[in-house]
Amino acid sequence: YHCQIRKKVRTHEEQEVCLVVLTSEGYLKVLNADTGEILRSIYLATDIVFRYLLWANYLHTIQVKSVQAIRQLPHHLTSSDNVTTKGRVLSLMIFKVHPIEFVAYFHIEKHIFGEDTRDASV
Repeated sequence: YHCQIRKKVRTHEEQEVCLVVLTSEGYLKVLNADTGEILRSIYLATDIVFRYLLWANYLHTIQVKSVQAIRQLPHHLTSSDNVTTKGRVLSLMIFKVHPIEFVAYFHIEKHIFGEDTRDASV
């Protein structure tokens, strides 16, 4: 990471070489790459499984992407759990890095982006 010259003092997190990870418990964590020390821990959601980290803007912004929503099953096989995701393709969260800062959270819905939508990215 090549930092631009700034007038303001950088935070402790900005001075560290960091690793950003997603945990199976639903956390986004920023770790010191040398020591493994947890610098930040952000709980994402209780009802959505986030599994993918991608650069939205290299070394500036990351997107955290959920697993794709369950395909709609025939009515007799539908459980109450996937009724809430009807029409939802996936969910995205956007964060700035250095220091990590929440930017946006939204769902990709078929009724907005089209019935043939299967995946999305920023």
